[in-house]
Amino acid sequence: MKYFYNGKFLNENEMTKTSPLSDGVMYGYGLFETVKIKNSKPVFLDEHLKRLRDGLTKLNITFIYSDKKIIEIIDKLIKINRFDGALKITVIKNKNMCDLILMMRKSNYLYKDYQKGFNLKISDVKRNSTSKIVGLKTINYLENILEFKNAKNEGFDEILFFNEKNKLCEGAISNIFIVKNKKLYTPSLENGLLSGIMRMKVIKESDLEVIETDIDKEFLESSDEIFLTNSLMEVMPVKTIKGIDYNCRKFEISNYIRSIVNGDD
Repeated sequence: MKYFYNGKFLNENEMTKTSPLSDGVMYGYGLFETVKIKNSKPVFLDEHLKRLRDGLTKLNITFIYSDKKIIEIIDKLIKINRFDGALKITVIKNKNMCDLILMMRKSNYLYKDYQKGFNLKISDVKRNSTSKIVGLKTINYLENILEFKNAKNEGFDEILFFNEKNKLCEGAISNIFIVKNKKLYTPSLENGLLSGIMRMKVIKESDLEVIETDIDKEFLESSDEIFLTNSLMEVMPVKTIKGIDYNCRKFEISNYIRSIVNGDD
């Protein structure tokens, strides 16, 4: 596997020169986007690049690459690596400029995952809905990774976060939708969550009514069906949330929504 770093295409184990004193290394000051590569093409790349640029503006990170240049790099990287999966675009603040890293990896989601559905647990960690970075996809991702890995070690597929007001936010790597009476409910951004690309696709493209609102644990537990979204998994049905089984409807709505956002409907 080759990756791109500051103007060069490098082998996976090839060393590079970087400053250990950069804001990215010292403070986790940077942003990233994870883009699905399907049939050798990036999916929803325009939306990812717009969110990236909006975040860079908010964090005052100078970025010298045009969208056209990034697309050229991505196309070349895909041709070099010759596989579908995930593309990660990382921008790290380094003094008055930035470092740009693009790398690829295989996707972890298999057909059987969509057949069986995900098993979730709820984190004891509370999201801070007033945080300055809660709506940004920053490289300061340690809390998510720690909770996600702990959940995986316990046999779960994902973990859910509530905020300090005990309102549902998101998963460590996903957004969440609840199906109730053939309507879709998802936490509003004010609760402290990332506005996922696939989340917005579901909101815009679903022909079912979508309500962005406050969701408490009682409402979550009374759901007819639940599914998760992110750019790689797209739409993943939920089977259980620590003992509560949501498999009774055979993921009917989840599969339907996935067919819409995939363009299969």
